[in-house]
Amino acid sequence: MKLLPRHPSCSAIGLCLACGLCLSLMAGCEGGGSGSHSSTSSPAASSSGSMESAVKAAAEAGSLDGEFIDHMTRLAELSTHFAELELSNGQRPAVQELAEKIKRRESVDIAFLQAERTRLGIASRSMGIENDPQANDLRRRMQAATPAEADTLFVEGMIKHRLDTSKYAESCLSYLRSPNLTYYCRAVTEDAGASLRELRSVQTAEQTVPVNARAGKRYQNNAPRR
Repeated sequence: MKLLPRHPSCSAIGLCLACGLCLSLMAGCEGGGSGSHSSTSSPAASSSGSMESAVKAAAEAGSLDGEFIDHMTRLAELSTHFAELELSNGQRPAVQELAEKIKRRESVDIAFLQAERTRLGIASRSMGIENDPQANDLRRRMQAATPAEADTLFVEGMIKHRLDTSKYAESCLSYLRSPNLTYYCRAVTEDAGASLRELRSVQTAEQTVPVNARAGKRYQNNAPRR
């Protein structure tokens, strides 16, 4: 997978997060595009040490709260974008219902983060989802997928996305200065288990589990069309 060009506003945390996030959302996209897996290991796992170091450095510099808001907002915006792509390109009612639920949940998170940014007087450094290279690539891949493939990509991608989001929140929890952000960060980590159970329940019920996923082979979906 080609590394995306660095945006001028990206910090060290952003680069670590983008690495894990990009593959999380794109996991299994061979089923809907021409991409391929270059490694069987998780970029999020391989970059966890550097992310922790970047978080500590930002905390020492007094910039972590702003960076946390920026990155959590971006994660929520990408989740919303992913859900909208599923609603436009997927087919299974249960997966579509899950996408609607994720959109509603992320809208609440984005509103909170924006309000906290205003309260703390922190300027936004986000490039906007409409200009995000990862969002554009995700759109291209989802639109190229069949409805069944789109369902599979969405559920599997959101599982990995939730895991990476939780890891990032856990790394920041002890260093945030804002009590509101600390409370929110703790809620993200505590809610991760329930969110993952919900995603995996839909994954199992809808038979969207990719075949030979651990071997890095093409994701397939053997469930009958409805």
